[in-house]
Amino acid sequence: MSIVPKLASMFNKTVDGYTPPTVDDVDAIIPKNGKPTLILVRGLPGSGKSTLAKKLVEAGVASVHCEADQSFVDNDGNYSFVPSLLPEAHKSCQLKTETGLTGNKNVVVSNTTVKFWEFDNYQAIASKANANIVLVNMRGNYGNIHGVPEDKLLRMKEDWVEIRKPSIPQIG
Repeated sequence: MSIVPKLASMFNKTVDGYTPPTVDDVDAIIPKNGKPTLILVRGLPGSGKSTLAKKLVEAGVASVHCEADQSFVDNDGNYSFVPSLLPEAHKSCQLKTETGLTGNKNVVVSNTTVKFWEFDNYQAIASKANANIVLVNMRGNYGNIHGVPEDKLLRMKEDWVEIRKPSIPQIG
């Protein structure tokens, strides 16, 4: 049985004083200008990124969901991370994002996007597709289901860059 339903039942609950953004919160910051929108959901492992992204697709706010982790899930739903394949996984996610946006679809990407250059790659894709982009920062801690080592989590937390661009709506 997948852990995602268990996490989904915890999601939207306040944890350590933090309540994550809801589907309605995200929908409210998307520009209603007829252009497709890239919804970039970012946060540390276990912050609720995938759960929110799936809810956005279920609610019809986005048509396409991609994340690098999808490349490490087999047909039976088992997750097996292979570090050497991570660059290829990100390229696959970026291609899926570009295809969705150029097809005039809203796309939600749920990756850690810790550093500015990771965001910049997606901003360039959105710009090329003449799409809107919104940022959703996830700050919860709902459990690290992929077994990311504690030292890696600490490094990611230390490397975290706040992305502040007045022209890009964001929440969280």
